[in-house]
Amino acid sequence: MFSGALERAIQAAETAIKLSPSFALGYLALGVTRLNSGRAAEAIGPYERGLRLNPHDPQNFVWLQGLALAQYFAGNREAALQAATRALNIRPAWTPTLETMAICCAALDRVEEARAFVEQIRHLEKVPDTFAQMKAHKPQWAAEMASMLRKAELPK
Repeated sequence: MFSGALERAIQAAETAIKLSPSFALGYLALGVTRLNSGRAAEAIGPYERGLRLNPHDPQNFVWLQGLALAQYFAGNREAALQAATRALNIRPAWTPTLETMAICCAALDRVEEARAFVEQIRHLEKVPDTFAQMKAHKPQWAAEMASMLRKAELPK
């Protein structure tokens, strides 16, 4: 049932793009649904296209965080860190982006930087997990993220 809903969401986003090839939100929705369905490499292009089509969207920090995780799970750790850094520049005190920064830095063995992001997280209010759906669908990704956060010394 869960993957069926994601497949329908992917089809809906693809249909929206066919109807309006310059519809930024259609590309961003396609990126989100592909990432949530575990297709990280396939999510990168739609995220990038949506961000190019609407570079001033006030929600770009959310899309950039999604792009960062897509790059991360596609094996592009440096590109993931670059996308997360762009998200952080838009909204510096958002816990999900700080977590993504810590994950990327820890994966790149930049542990001191990862710990600095964890220290910032400790001073912020906890917010709902924006990628809970992705983690539920891809528990191995959730485990990888948790492992990197432990490496950066983020307590549970």
